[in-house]
Amino acid sequence: MGQIVDEDSLFEAATKAYEDKMYSAAEASFEQFLTHYQVSDRFILATELRLLCRAEAQYERGEYEESARSFFELVRTFPNSPRYMLALIGEAQTRARLGETARALEILSTADSDFRKFFQANPENELAVRGQLLLIELHIEGGRFTDAETALSRLPDIGSDTASYWRVEFLKARVLLGKKQLDAAGAVVASLLTGLGEEDRSERYARTVMLKASILEAKEAFEEARVELQRNIRPEAPADMRREALLKTVDLQMRQGSHGPALATLTQFIEDYPEDEARDLLKLTAGEIHLSRFYETAGTNKLENIELLMDADSFFQQVIQDHPESELVGDAWLNRGWAMWERALVGREDEIFRNAGEAFRAAYQVLPQSAEKASAKFKQADCSFESSDFRSATILYQEVVAEYEVLPGVADEIIDLALYRLVKAGVAEEDQGLANRAMQEILTRFQRSNHFEQRSYLPLGHGLNRMNRPASEARDVFHAFIERFPQSDLIPEAQLGLARSFEREGNWPSAIEIYDRWMGDHGGHHNQPSAQYYRAVAYDANGQTAKALDLLLEFLEEFSGHSLAQLAQNRVADYYWEQGDIVAAEQNYQHVFQSEVWPRNRVSYQARIMASRCAFLRQAYSAARDYLEALLQQFKESETVVADLRGEA
Repeated sequence: MGQIVDEDSLFEAATKAYEDKMYSAAEASFEQFLTHYQVSDRFILATELRLLCRAEAQYERGEYEESARSFFELVRTFPNSPRYMLALIGEAQTRARLGETARALEILSTADSDFRKFFQANPENELAVRGQLLLIELHIEGGRFTDAETALSRLPDIGSDTASYWRVEFLKARVLLGKKQLDAAGAVVASLLTGLGEEDRSERYARTVMLKASILEAKEAFEEARVELQRNIRPEAPADMRREALLKTVDLQMRQGSHGPALATLTQFIEDYPEDEARDLLKLTAGEIHLSRFYETAGTNKLENIELLMDADSFFQQVIQDHPESELVGDAWLNRGWAMWERALVGREDEIFRNAGEAFRAAYQVLPQSAEKASAKFKQADCSFESSDFRSATILYQEVVAEYEVLPGVADEIIDLALYRLVKAGVAEEDQGLANRAMQEILTRFQRSNHFEQRSYLPLGHGLNRMNRPASEARDVFHAFIERFPQSDLIPEAQLGLARSFEREGNWPSAIEIYDRWMGDHGGHHNQPSAQYYRAVAYDANGQTAKALDLLLEFLEEFSGHSLAQLAQNRVADYYWEQGDIVAAEQNYQHVFQSEVWPRNRVSYQARIMASRCAFLRQAYSAARDYLEALLQQFKESETVVADLRGEA
């Protein structure tokens, strides 16, 4: 059993450790004191100091959530302590590190907060200045540069010989940069660098250099910015600042189209600093630059650029092999899959397709739930499809549809593509049941969205648009289905899908041709009303407005109870409005909102507004006012009125 240190010595040792900022040791000593001297008159003070040391130690270890809780407990438990403000500012700083900006601002900027009162009463106090500087940083990070400027103006004069001088001037330059006062910001930074000296090796010097480079970048002086950044790419610079300068240099070179120099810069850095903590990121970035260069050769002979894919793959393999515990391994596998996929497409080599599929499978296994994870499984399926393993491809595409139907941002892109491939797989395998099921889902999605907008899918967040699928993707699927299964009950719907695919491209003559032929071939089909309506829309979009009007009137006569009838009536009114026939337009707009069959909705509200405009133009001001007053009354009765319509009325 160890010897117990006497009360005074133990308390003094704990206090000394605290004053020397050895917070973990101090916490342990205060804990020991509290265990052995529970009746001491310094017990409460030791309790407070133990909690303060715990909060500071947790902050140093990066345990910000725990630190915030400890600081909050201090504030709540010891409101009358002389260390209360220290704890309050500590909580604000920790909340800021956690991204809890609202709570940090509540502590520092609320008019009646304890900190504001403290700052106003003691503006020159070191703690007051520290809290105010934190407030200024929060305003800058939030883009509130005017608020930051105001907060800066409230600081007392800070002498150039004080510890806070550099920080104040640095923040002033950031505010000026944010307000686009670039020359003034540059002058402040130049003064700071002169004061620090060329031989300075501190983090302050490195951060000031980064700020100067940002100012030069804002001036579009990219080469000067790059030269400035080189001052931080040196062994003496802090490692994180050195790495930040490197990545910024590479970014500037890439933006100037200097891919070769960017790769050289990155490769040289990896060789010069083999122990850099972020070398996994640097290798991944190098690989992505190679891959990006390959995609930029679209339209040229990609066979000549196959070496770019090999180089990219080499870097991705280094990430996987050298950094197996890195959180970037999933991205490396995904990118490796893309590099091999493109190689396989060049030579149509089944073996490389299979290898690419394995890479995508590995990516799927380690990536978190995301669009990237979904794309990994989708591309694994594509690899099976391209190597003629249709059974495996079918299973994987079906898993994509089942797993990602409800994932935001994925369904509208990947699900469509997976369904298209399932139809193609059904055609390739002569499996009409599979093709029918996938086609039915495609048609349901087409009907649900009425008119698909052209979409593209970006599988990675690195700006490489690798899966752009225009309307021709859908059209190819519909053609394949129609040709392979001409007796299918879904042929009429597939033909309408063809027409919609042309609409997506704005190819109205081709859409009209299909609609005209469809109406002759499938009279009486349950989709005839919608086909007739969209046929009229296509004629209108093609500039054949008189023909469109005739078709809309025929539609209204035959299908007045259809869900599209209200839209058709509104289009008729629009026709007369565009022709300048104000009276006919007003009468037809009235039909839209006076019908007892059609619902009150945005279309009816908009029609009433248009009727009011017609009345106003024919100088029937009382009628115009009546339309709007009735509309406003409907707005009061409805909780679903769109705000912009309410304002328009």
